[in-house]
Amino acid sequence: MSKRNPIERSKYINNRYKEYLRSSFEFGTSNLQKLFEKRLIEEELFKGPYVDLNLPFQRGKNLYTLMEEGVICQSFKKLGEIDFERPLYSHQEEAIKQIGSGRSAIITTGTGSGKTESFLFPILNELMRDVEKGNTEVGIRAIFLYPINALVNDQMERVRKILTICPDITYGFFTGDTQERVGKNYREKYGEENHTFIPENELVSREEIRKTPPDLLFTNYSMLEYLLIRPNDYSIFVPEKLHNWKFVVLDEAHSYYGTLGIEFSLLMRRLTGLTLKKPRFILTSATLGEQGKSEQAIIDFARNLTSIKFDVKDIIFSKRIPLRPEILQYRIEGEDYLRLKAASDDFDQIKKIASVYQSILGTQIKEILYDLLVRDKNVYTIYNLLKTGSKSFSFILENFDRTITAEQLMALIDLINQAEKRGVGLFELKYHSFV
Repeated sequence: MSKRNPIERSKYINNRYKEYLRSSFEFGTSNLQKLFEKRLIEEELFKGPYVDLNLPFQRGKNLYTLMEEGVICQSFKKLGEIDFERPLYSHQEEAIKQIGSGRSAIITTGTGSGKTESFLFPILNELMRDVEKGNTEVGIRAIFLYPINALVNDQMERVRKILTICPDITYGFFTGDTQERVGKNYREKYGEENHTFIPENELVSREEIRKTPPDLLFTNYSMLEYLLIRPNDYSIFVPEKLHNWKFVVLDEAHSYYGTLGIEFSLLMRRLTGLTLKKPRFILTSATLGEQGKSEQAIIDFARNLTSIKFDVKDIIFSKRIPLRPEILQYRIEGEDYLRLKAASDDFDQIKKIASVYQSILGTQIKEILYDLLVRDKNVYTIYNLLKTGSKSFSFILENFDRTITAEQLMALIDLINQAEKRGVGLFELKYHSFV
């Protein structure tokens, strides 16, 4: 199954699914059975494969540069598992600057756009500045709300790696999975079982969190409601422990709509009513709206959900890198796509094939493919066909008017996904199918 190409996989699934249906239904008469089987052959139960295009995100400055400019504090170096030299996406840089200036934010960027870093980095930056000033008073500084516990667990793994070597910031999660109290060897045992390390600044029990609320509290909206009404848990939110409360993060904010959205907005009013100084809200979502069309709807949604005033400048959209038609030079022969794919990791062979079309300077295969394909008119044809939305593979193939075969088109799609220069690809192509 894994060795089949997307077209072969589509046919395989279609045929197997029809076989399953054929064997699942048996009619009383041979005529009915024949009609059913004839109709089953004719019917299109499988749609696809479709091809979807995602342009690469525009790059910004790296964290070292932002530290030199004073946007990020020098103490940020204490954090672990962060690549300080890798350029941020431009929307991540924008989020760091905007949130750092004291504003709320609505981060509506695509899947895989690094939304976590967009809100986590500026929050950690502000907390590290507090540490530099000697402000280490116990109490919640940021609350992170997720619609499901799986997202809480994923975020905890990420934060644990960052804060393991930074004991100045405490954190913990409070969900149905959080134990009431734990034994002395819990951290070591849990770490061994889950192939991780639980540092002392991670609060692992409800008892610990009630006694000394962490700087960063991760939970879900259902548990938050319980925390606000249960006498034992309410101690986490007593006013004297909220002097330094700065942020509320609503991840996957689009989840809160309809009746749930109304209930959630009332919960946020109760939460923010606990202190005179209102926290800043950071909302994240990949599906809140489209730039140039949905700004007002996004603002209205955020305002209704949080009762906080937002402005258009609080919305952070991603910026993409389009292809440039002015640099197109040639049209690569379809057979050469097959040869390039067959060469796989043979640098010399790939360079030899590419040199037919242009001078090659790259020192890596992915760079050679990028420089070769970025000037290819066939690549631009795919870009033009898909930039407005997904299209079927057969539709794309038809638009090449028999100048390349299905096998050559699949090879080209694979090569496009491999091409990369200085961390930036041409664009990403994915197959989608539906039964």
